[in-house]
Amino acid sequence: MFITIDYPASLAQIAIEHTLFALEIIPGQLPPIAHSPYRPEYDWLFTTERRIARELEPWLKPYRFELIGEKGILCEALANAFCHGHRKRYDLPIAITAILGKNGVLVSITDQGQGFDVDDV
Repeated sequence: MFITIDYPASLAQIAIEHTLFALEIIPGQLPPIAHSPYRPEYDWLFTTERRIARELEPWLKPYRFELIGEKGILCEALANAFCHGHRKRYDLPIAITAILGKNGVLVSITDQGQGFDVDDV
């Protein structure tokens, strides 16, 4: 079952305290990484995930393996932004924002794609 909720409503539900993390990346501008476990065209993803994990460790640590890594939710969301939103264009920005609230942490990933209608899916 899917529940449709927009971003402003999500922010209201967590009772915002402050922004923990805000980053905009352009995949083509990140350097290649020799020890990345991902395919070469996804080295940017490895670099970005490591930065997210490092900066958000106190909040994400209990869920680290569900969020970060090749089967993680954040990995999938970032890869979807790149593959589907940007059609694998390395020159388009992907924004990642994490907001701390009294009722949890909200992570938003924004791309430049057209999007889709959740009700039609």
